[in-house]
Amino acid sequence: METGLSRAIKASNELITNLHRDGLDRGCIATFNDFLVIRQSFTSYAKVLHRSLNALTNVASDGTRLYDSIVDVAVDTFRRKADSSRPWVMIVVTDGEDTRSSRSAEKCGKDVYTKFTSVDNNFLFVLGVGDGVNADEMQRPKVMKEIVCFITASKWPKRHNANTSAPDLNI
Repeated sequence: METGLSRAIKASNELITNLHRDGLDRGCIATFNDFLVIRQSFTSYAKVLHRSLNALTNVASDGTRLYDSIVDVAVDTFRRKADSSRPWVMIVVTDGEDTRSSRSAEKCGKDVYTKFTSVDNNFLFVLGVGDGVNADEMQRPKVMKEIVCFITASKWPKRHNANTSAPDLNI
């Protein structure tokens, strides 16, 4: 049986395969349960990102600290370690709802907007994978709808068409 973590790893690997350009783009891998852990620091190599993702086992626990972790990565990690002269694209892959953050969805949205997405070339995408994702709940706060592109699907189609909300990912 496919787990939420295995779906998230599969989706992330597909994103790297389709979007990452070796030598041009840099990516990092982070996990978040009760706290944020950077599993792979920024690298320009897709092979290293894939290796880090595929090594993730037994990292999922009962809770998800989604909102706090989005802000931690967008504000702290990117500001300290990313190249600020280039566009930043943050893709969050989650298999569930936030259950452990001290920050509300509204506060997360405001913090991310003022410290990350208010810059024209910074983008945040949240990819929900699996049956445990409630897209309506994640988009409930108006401010989150304005700063985040949400992509959800419990089963991904092989090809994108006008009748699905999923992008063209072969997951």
